[in-house]
Amino acid sequence: MASNKHINPHDAYIKKYLQDPVAARHFLEAHISQEIVQRIDFDTLTLTNKSFVKDDNTEIHSDIVFRFKFKDGQRGYIFTLLEHLSSPLRDIPARMIEYVQELLKSDKREHKTVKDYKWPVVIPIIFYNGKQSPYPYATNAYDCTSDPALARSVGMFEGGKLVDVTIMDDASLDKHKTVALMEKAMKYCRTRELFNKLKEYFQTTIQPLEKHFIVFTLEYSLYTSDDRKISKEKLVSLFEEQLNKEDIMTIAKRIEQRGIQEGIQRGREEGIQRGREEGIQRGREEGILETAKNLIQQGIPLDVISKATGLSKKELAQLS
Repeated sequence: MASNKHINPHDAYIKKYLQDPVAARHFLEAHISQEIVQRIDFDTLTLTNKSFVKDDNTEIHSDIVFRFKFKDGQRGYIFTLLEHLSSPLRDIPARMIEYVQELLKSDKREHKTVKDYKWPVVIPIIFYNGKQSPYPYATNAYDCTSDPALARSVGMFEGGKLVDVTIMDDASLDKHKTVALMEKAMKYCRTRELFNKLKEYFQTTIQPLEKHFIVFTLEYSLYTSDDRKISKEKLVSLFEEQLNKEDIMTIAKRIEQRGIQEGIQRGREEGIQRGREEGIQRGREEGILETAKNLIQQGIPLDVISKATGLSKKELAQLS
């Protein structure tokens, strides 16, 4: 089906121009730092035709994406966004982040069988020839925030701060006031130490916690702990001094109900999978029968058809 999308003459012109590998190299040499240019193996430079389907099923059509390798063998992409709007957009950095993210997802799908896969380096370029000159808005994501210095200091676009309770010592966790109980429960939830750590917390804490925090912790501990390492009854006994029987019974019922619901969901998913497998098998069987019928009509000997399809001569005779 022909597309009714208007073809921007600027886009068409530069895309046609940069299909020539010499022009593409000269374009990149002119607009990328010489330090990076010297690392690129330009013999590997190829122009791709990438588009990306996002999780919400909307499609992003890339402008120009070059695939290349560095001289040390690392893979990379150069993503060039062509911006020809007469009114430049303020959200160009957000758009570039989205495009790079989708490019990385696409690359990972293409290399899903590669052991120790790592993301390729993506070099983004924004090419602008709009009516308003110079380009009036920031292209750096940090500069688009209300406080660029603060955004940089907290690593807003650098993956965020990692809070890894698995390597934090208990003395540090004890200083975290209300959340110390939560962090200890999550640190030790899969270990035999959980009971003793919770017991120690209740015996040594100075400031009593609100009851709902203790309720949440018992429910979480019962749901996540390994029964082979610590029994549910032992855990409940630890909380009997902190909670009344009604609270504990309510928690037990919620966990039981959750287990039932998860069992139903697992059963549903397994049923769907079995249905798919059975459907595939039926499809294969029907395909074999249809093939056998066609071969019989062509006069192929039954013993030959039997070897090719795995059907017995009796089954083939029924198809004749």
